[in-house]
Amino acid sequence: MKQKVVVNKSMAWLSILPQMALWAAIVYGFKRAGSEDYILYGSFVFMLLYIVLRNGVANSHRQGIRLTKKGEFKDAIKKFEKSYQFFQTNQWVDQFRYITILSASSMSYSEMALTNIAYCYGQMGDGEKARKYYNKALSYNPDNTIAQTALNLMDSVSNKEQMEP
Repeated sequence: MKQKVVVNKSMAWLSILPQMALWAAIVYGFKRAGSEDYILYGSFVFMLLYIVLRNGVANSHRQGIRLTKKGEFKDAIKKFEKSYQFFQTNQWVDQFRYITILSASSMSYSEMALTNIAYCYGQMGDGEKARKYYNKALSYNPDNTIAQTALNLMDSVSNKEQMEP
């Protein structure tokens, strides 16, 4: 039986403000240029920008998600590692992701990559590596509930196994 992969999409709602400001600036540019359909054209350009940035800058991350959903965890790990390396090299892109990628995610892409790598290792049965990556995610954000919950679950299963004769 194929397992359904759950995707967490926690949003930083305030991130929508700079994105709306960017949309408004693009729309305003078309209005200043004299276009009668400035809202339509501005919206189209904004959506095109959104698609290009999400599929370009965060491409490895998105490929990793697709592979994870297919259950191809080993290949997904490679994509998430590539994503992690990119966002480590270009930390400013991740830090300002609300504008640079038009992402409203409350979790950084580096943190997401680590929790996704941990999840994939867990699905492959490698609890030791999963634990390592969840702990690494907690070093980015000690309040990461995904990593905390996974580690608590792993600990409770481990404790239960130790208690059984």
